[in-house]
Amino acid sequence: MENIQKKWYQKTGWIIALSILFFPLGLYLLWKNKYMSKPLKWTIFAGWLAFFGYAASQTDFSNIERGSTHSGKMCCCRFKDNSVLRTNDNTYITEWTDESTCRTIGGEIQSKEKGECY
Repeated sequence: MENIQKKWYQKTGWIIALSILFFPLGLYLLWKNKYMSKPLKWTIFAGWLAFFGYAASQTDFSNIERGSTHSGKMCCCRFKDNSVLRTNDNTYITEWTDESTCRTIGGEIQSKEKGECY
C-alpha cells in the first residue's frame, strides 16, 4: 500500500477533534473523508447521537414557555440589593416579580397571594 500524504483536515485525529470542538464542521469532514472506514464513521456518529439523546433526556423542558423565560406565576420576592455598594450587607429589596426570576436572582419568595408586598 502506498504511503499517501493526507492534508491536516483528512487526518482522523483532527476530524474527531473538530467534531468535538466544532460539531457541524467535524460531522461534514467525517462523512467526506475517504480514508476512514465506514464502521468507524458510523461508530463516531452513533456516539454523538447517544450523547445528544442523553443530554436531551436530562433536560427539563416542562416549565419553558414559548417565547418566554417566565413561568407567569407572580410572587412577592425579597432579594439582596447589589445595585449599590453599601457598608451594610443586610440591605434587601422586596417587590412583585415572576417566581422563576426570583429564584434566578437568589431571592426568597415571601408570599404568592395578591396584596401588599413588604
